[in-house]
Amino acid sequence: MLREKIRIASETDGEIRGKFCRETLGEEELSGLTFAGAEFSACRFVRCNFSGASFHKSAFSDCVFSGCSFREGWFRECSFSGCKGEGSDFFGAVFKDCSLSGGSFSYASFSESLWENCRAEGVGFRDAGFSEARFKNVSLDRADFSSADFFRASLKGTDFSRCETGGILLSEGLSELKGTFVGPLQACALVRLLGIGVRTGTEKEPPPKKTTPFR
Repeated sequence: MLREKIRIASETDGEIRGKFCRETLGEEELSGLTFAGAEFSACRFVRCNFSGASFHKSAFSDCVFSGCSFREGWFRECSFSGCKGEGSDFFGAVFKDCSLSGGSFSYASFSESLWENCRAEGVGFRDAGFSEARFKNVSLDRADFSSADFFRASLKGTDFSRCETGGILLSEGLSELKGTFVGPLQACALVRLLGIGVRTGTEKEPPPKKTTPFR
């Protein structure tokens, strides 16, 4: 059913609506299409091209995006629950008023993307790329950004204190973190990146060195 609706929309420039369950698409050309109020459940997309596609008030539940491209796509009031988009390309995509819960987007590229009024809860972003991405009023809870690349990203006002941030990549001077919020342990790790040692107050003082007076 989904493939037929895609064919019709491609020929008429119409919107794709409806509920789609356990559909599988491989290497389909879907660039520039518009999805409005669409609901996808347990669907699988393999190496599909969604570049420039628009999604409005659409929901994805337990879906898999394997090697797909969403470059410069547009997501407005969309939800992702338990989805896997590992290694997919979201370069320059726009996410507004969206929610993500569970699932994994490890190794995905979100470079130069915009996130505005979004929430991510329990999502895996390990080794994902967020270079030059922009976060505006983004709420994060238990998201895993381990080893993610935030080089030259704009993150002011974002609270990472309940997230995993070990090994994240930043520019020299950590300017990306200006105006963000982190927890005490995260702060210690970040201070060490600046070459500053951290004393906990529990270290034993070294014994005084013996000196030989000048004669």
